[in-house]
Amino acid sequence: MFVIQYAKTQITCLVVLLYIAINYFYECNKYKRKLSDSYYDEILLFCCVTIIYDGITACTVNLQEIVPHYINIILHGIFFVALETSVCLLFRYLRKTIRNVKRSTLFRVMIYLPWLISVILIIVFLPQIHFIEGAVTNYSMGVSVYVCYTTAFFYIGACMVVVLRSWSYITVSNRIAVCTYLFVFAGGSVLQSMLPETLITSVAITLVVICIYLNQENPAFDEMKRSNKNMVMGFADLVEDRDENTGGHIKRTSEYVELIVRCLRKKRAYRNIMTEDFCEYMVKAAPLHDIGKISTPDAILRKPGKLTEEEYEVMKQHTVRGSQILLEILKNMGDDDYKKVAYDVARSHHEKWNGEGYPEGLSGMRIPLSARIMAVADVFDAVSQKRCYRDAMPIEKCFEIIEEGRGTDFDPAVVDAFLSMRDEATEICMQHR
Repeated sequence: MFVIQYAKTQITCLVVLLYIAINYFYECNKYKRKLSDSYYDEILLFCCVTIIYDGITACTVNLQEIVPHYINIILHGIFFVALETSVCLLFRYLRKTIRNVKRSTLFRVMIYLPWLISVILIIVFLPQIHFIEGAVTNYSMGVSVYVCYTTAFFYIGACMVVVLRSWSYITVSNRIAVCTYLFVFAGGSVLQSMLPETLITSVAITLVVICIYLNQENPAFDEMKRSNKNMVMGFADLVEDRDENTGGHIKRTSEYVELIVRCLRKKRAYRNIMTEDFCEYMVKAAPLHDIGKISTPDAILRKPGKLTEEEYEVMKQHTVRGSQILLEILKNMGDDDYKKVAYDVARSHHEKWNGEGYPEGLSGMRIPLSARIMAVADVFDAVSQKRCYRDAMPIEKCFEIIEEGRGTDFDPAVVDAFLSMRDEATEICMQHR
């Protein structure tokens, strides 16, 4: 009991981390999530090791009359290396969660090089570690300790640079999470370096791991997202099952939309709109663009020939009806931005750049960007697939139709983005024909 008093904080933190780890691995098994999908399992492992050795050294540094000096030095060395490894893994995890960070060889080297240099310096200067008697507890000082502080601050600074440069590529929920654990990590490091006797390293690590788990790595949240996606696809499938002409239309158009969105982001077009949230909402909303057809009579929806003027007017109502259905379906969903994107996609994807579309005859920038993107994907798929009243057009002709509609039917920037992804679009078209 006399020994444990020096490591009460570390023991508490370890119990909390073990609880998180047990829940995490249980839920991964329950929801069939592969551990390789995330670095979080490695972070859990090394953070637990770090806290264990933090607790051991907190005891041995206060029992120098019992524990040989060289044993104390070795245990501190293991703790420092484990701590540096945990910090490096946290930075690697942050880099992984931000999509636009380049995965170049140089960038990978920049992740691990500071860690390698730090470990080497820690080992080299380990014999110079000395122990200071504090008012509450003893603690270690020396070059190896300063190396730990320096590397931690380097990674914190690197994290902040990555976050600031990629701010628009981070969803709002992830921004809150990232800023929270960066604040905790930075605050803990500053306090530990200014007041070394506090020994709060384990507290800071534990809080960061908890923040990541609660905000990003809880498999139950992933399962909930998958369930929501399956529900959305279920509504979309109801429409596709009724329309015998559009087999695979939902899957193809969703993939075309993702291509366009990815290219627009790369070109930095519409930067004030194309946030990471908007892109996610766009891909999620694309399968619902024709949901209004569920209220279109079968005689019109499945007619093998050209529609009469009266029938065409009925068909056009699927845009208005679809937006109304989505408002009803999504009314209890808290995310208003997603509801807006889904509504615009369903209502306005038949609007034309020159104002000759329907249902409102919107033109140019008055048409929501989400609908302008959906329009290109929708038309390309319509002309490239076989219908009961005509054969599929040659793929080159399909691209020509999109190009000819640039500035009349479609937003020029969206057309340019789509045509620049011609090879990928052709692959999607041929794969699902």
